[in-house]
Amino acid sequence: MKFLCVLKKYQYGDPRRELSHEFTHFLPALRRLGHEVHFIDGGPFTQSRAIPELNWEVIRSAESVKPDVLFTVLTAAEIWRETFDLIRGRFGSIAINWGTDDNWRYSSFTRFVVRFVDAYITTYPSIASRLRAEGLTNVISSQWAAGSDLSVPPIPARLCTLGVVFIGSAHGYRKRWIRHLFDSGIAVSCFGHGWENGPVSSEDLRSIVRRAVVTLNFSGSCAFWQGTFGRKGKQLKARTFEVPAWGGFLLSEDAPGLDACFDLASEMDTFVDRKQLVEKVRFYLASPSERDSMAQAAHLRTITNHLYEHRFKDVLDSVLAMPRHAVLSANSELMWVKFEQRRSSRQPHTLGIRTPGSANSLTFERLRRRLVFEASWRLRGADTYSESGWPSRLG
Repeated sequence: MKFLCVLKKYQYGDPRRELSHEFTHFLPALRRLGHEVHFIDGGPFTQSRAIPELNWEVIRSAESVKPDVLFTVLTAAEIWRETFDLIRGRFGSIAINWGTDDNWRYSSFTRFVVRFVDAYITTYPSIASRLRAEGLTNVISSQWAAGSDLSVPPIPARLCTLGVVFIGSAHGYRKRWIRHLFDSGIAVSCFGHGWENGPVSSEDLRSIVRRAVVTLNFSGSCAFWQGTFGRKGKQLKARTFEVPAWGGFLLSEDAPGLDACFDLASEMDTFVDRKQLVEKVRFYLASPSERDSMAQAAHLRTITNHLYEHRFKDVLDSVLAMPRHAVLSANSELMWVKFEQRRSSRQPHTLGIRTPGSANSLTFERLRRRLVFEASWRLRGADTYSESGWPSRLG
């Protein structure tokens, strides 16, 4: 099948950062399955606030490619629901969106986007159940995975040149728990934004994991709101599958669904608090045979069940078994004519909120966009994800 994939090439769309997980793993896996893959990097458009131009590029590419599948990894309101309707109606394309962070983005994102794609993939079984309970039958439960091209077997602990490592940004409770390990006499080498060692390349990251006796993983996500109080959610992350694929031994904070992916007695171990974290790190540093056995078992489990080829084959089988509904594109055709009139006449497409020259910074710009988005989904609901939505009209 022909895929038109729209996602960010770099993390957060920022070319100063590493390549994104989706770009690194999703596209190669689809190609290995024999699909023809065409790619649009949505990062430059969202970084420059050129949301109308991104939608035009998607339409133009669809006219050229005539995709069987429009595959997206949306992070906000970057592709309009009218654009989805137009492509689905004109080319008969199947629209699939891979959801991220649905546990805390449900109210502002998931419940809207799921209604204008043919299939919505979520890595949260609880969210899938919630959506199905609302009568939505186009929801598919899946999970993160690892790339087969990057998988290598573990080495014994006696050959490892690093002790305990953590790779990830220094935010939230991570810094406190790492400090607790240091205070308990356990040194941890930390890599990523906010740590002394700083970020590392993807190649170095994989080498670090394989050479470490223990690699830590924290499962806490960003705060999401319920009622008037925020709380932390636990989630499975891609690193859960990548570390064993790369030949590392993973000690992970517990998260819902982890026990469905790995045997927590023989393939991977978990901790639930700082006290248990210290106890288990000490145990595996002093028990190389147990560490080696679990690392080997988790690696075998991953390459057998948890590669992206497995995920996408299952997803596509589920999508093709779903009933298709006719899409009427007349309204979106009218929308596009109006947009083209604005585009041709160079009329401004803006809310009239512009960044003051004295505060023309990335921080201010991100704050501005965030405030507009937060106000929009609360006040305008699904219209946030339309051509007329406030996020699309930022200038």
